[in-house]
Amino acid sequence: MDKIYLPERFNSSEKINLNDEFKALAHFKLYPSKVNTDKLRNKEYHEVLCKELNISDPNEQRRLREVTHEKLLTAEDEECSPRTLSKRKRGHVTDNSTTLATVKARQMFKSQITEIYAKHKHHLDTYECVKAGNAQRQVDSPSATICALSIRIYQPFNFSYPSRLEARNGQGNVYSNLRFSQEILVLPSNTLAELRDCIKCHADEGLSLELKEEESEHTVGNSKAEYPSGFFFVENVFYNDLRRPNSFDYSEVIRGWGTDRGIKMDVGSMDLTRIGDLSVRFGYPYVYQHQGRCEHIFTFGDGWVLNTRDNLDTDKYPLCVSIHTPYSRLCSVCGVDGSQWVCVDSDRMPLNPMLLCESCFKCYNFVDGKRVGSFKAYPFVDKKVLV
Repeated sequence: MDKIYLPERFNSSEKINLNDEFKALAHFKLYPSKVNTDKLRNKEYHEVLCKELNISDPNEQRRLREVTHEKLLTAEDEECSPRTLSKRKRGHVTDNSTTLATVKARQMFKSQITEIYAKHKHHLDTYECVKAGNAQRQVDSPSATICALSIRIYQPFNFSYPSRLEARNGQGNVYSNLRFSQEILVLPSNTLAELRDCIKCHADEGLSLELKEEESEHTVGNSKAEYPSGFFFVENVFYNDLRRPNSFDYSEVIRGWGTDRGIKMDVGSMDLTRIGDLSVRFGYPYVYQHQGRCEHIFTFGDGWVLNTRDNLDTDKYPLCVSIHTPYSRLCSVCGVDGSQWVCVDSDRMPLNPMLLCESCFKCYNFVDGKRVGSFKAYPFVDKKVLV
């Protein structure tokens, strides 16, 4: 893989054996945490630091203070202190003032508060998710042998090659931009199967089967339970998830293709391989594939020794610390409730396809439980509900 996608193109690191790297980190000296350096002033912090490092020479102390000064972390025109904005007082609007354009705009904004809240509610959901993940802290004592890794998962993206005619006309490959999905913290003791269970993707949740003619209600199935197969592709090794009886090896066809072309690719087990057993390049793109053709790029971002600022409850890992939260897809009719159905090939709807909430879907397409008109309906799973 690195012969086709050169590591130099991605500014990635050299190949690193994680177990060897973590053992090397374990030999670094950990400074005692008896002093809470977060509340110390800059001068007091440097005094504690010089004492811990056994630096008594005044010149060395001055040099250490210069190279670790916080001003080196900011630009010249960057404002360090947060601005405090005073809350603006609004006067009472009389009935005679309702004809003013500004008053009309304000009333229109108030009428749209419900819709705006529904669209941006995911910000509150994300805060609650992160808050819940950090609730249990300082359960295990920090140890130099306990390290953590950050793994960044990206959303699937579209890619297609041009046809021969398009290639003659100079058209290149068609692809969408790579977008962040989530960041997960893992320990060397975590398995790749545990990492996979922490990855959120809407393709695993919604098994959208067409609503039958005699049905007015339909339950969304679980795609991951029905099709549990998947693999990680890391450094020319396919790590397959074969934990369930109905799983099968996705990589068999790819490995057969590689064998015909003299490309050797190995295979491993996802639930028997720990993160620490891998040899990876930090910043280099690897592949996670599931649900047939749903492919995600993921990278190893950083590694460090756990400290008091991290969640020290090792049972919480893998731990999702950041996630992309898309806007809710609101109903095309009412524009208030979230979409639960997608209708296509309808002879009565203005759009094709058209997203509808549960209430609008039944009111528009059914009378006394019987269908009105011709259409196809599929359950719609909003990406936001996965957060």
